[in-house]
Amino acid sequence: MLSNCSVLLTDLPEVEDIITRNINAAQLAPMSSLQYQNLDWDDPPDELCPQPIELILVSDCTYNADSLPALVSTLDRLVRTSPEAIILVALKRRHDSETAFFDLMQSAEFTVVQDSVEIPSQHDDVDEIEFYCYSRPTGE
Repeated sequence: MLSNCSVLLTDLPEVEDIITRNINAAQLAPMSSLQYQNLDWDDPPDELCPQPIELILVSDCTYNADSLPALVSTLDRLVRTSPEAIILVALKRRHDSETAFFDLMQSAEFTVVQDSVEIPSQHDDVDEIEFYCYSRPTGE
């Protein structure tokens, strides 16, 4: 982990135990902190993150189309409180319904830069991992 940084991990309560074990096993860099907070996008707390955020990492969270509006709403709230924040989304596309995420992000007025890489998979196959870097224009 980078030195002199704070990382807040979020997920649903059912994975708190495994994340807590991983946090306890982590070897942190000097002046760094690593914390966990339960976060249900459908029922977020009034204050999502009290400190300014620089980077929001969203990994493999677009496969459930029913949760996408709540995810985008949560991201929107975070960026409204930290306008300079960058959202980095990494995913392996599984369903056509995941396209709704990109439409919702565009409707929320995020700008995007996209890239993808192929990584080795099972049985000599490759998986395409897509990366999207979202931000919101500042000064508007």
